[in-house]
Amino acid sequence: MKNRSTAVIRNARNARKIARLEALGYEILAAPSIEFRSRELSLKELADLASPGVYDCVIFGDERAVESFQEIAEESSIDIYGYDEPTIVAIGEPVADRLRFLQLHADVIPSRIDPASVFESISAYFEGGRSLEDSSFLVAATVGTTRIPMGSLRAAGAEADTVFFSEIEVVKQNDLAKMKALVIGGGIDLVYFGSTYDVFEVEVLATCSLDLFEGGARAVCSDELTLAALGEAGLEAEMI
Repeated sequence: MKNRSTAVIRNARNARKIARLEALGYEILAAPSIEFRSRELSLKELADLASPGVYDCVIFGDERAVESFQEIAEESSIDIYGYDEPTIVAIGEPVADRLRFLQLHADVIPSRIDPASVFESISAYFEGGRSLEDSSFLVAATVGTTRIPMGSLRAAGAEADTVFFSEIEVVKQNDLAKMKALVIGGGIDLVYFGSTYDVFEVEVLATCSLDLFEGGARAVCSDELTLAALGEAGLEAEMI
């Protein structure tokens, strides 16, 4: 695989891995990095987070959302153990792992994180006890992404409130346009994922009209946790 054009999200977290890949002979192409700017939550959003018991189900959409939730809970004296009452959905095993750090157990962990699979997992769980119709959901996520099946939940008659912790900014819009042209032209052979966080960030890039796999690139990573997360995202990947 040496000398293959490899897209990597260039950030502080990946700096050492990028240097290592370059030393091994990989041609690194920096994918546009994303900044997540924390937004000030409204009083209603804070009240929603502080009242998990009024919901039948709470969905945590990504790892960053769990971290943001923990910070807000500590600052606002939210009783985390109140989240033992509703059904907890973790969209992906990395999200469930983060929740375990807070001693919260996820009742539903979809094996795939595409919206259809997430909705199917939630529906199957609810069929064991109660209907989705007239059920209430709280969705806690960094930003809105396609992995959260909001439309399907509401179409099934559920009520859903959302708390999005951040706003996104793709650094250097010109870089976004250049990378998109390179992808479409088949100039990207590999997309390297340095951690499970990169799986989410590449998903967010796709919502910004940059699908790094549009030109036929293959996913690669260097640890088992990221490999599993890529599998949840429906991406076949190789270890390097």
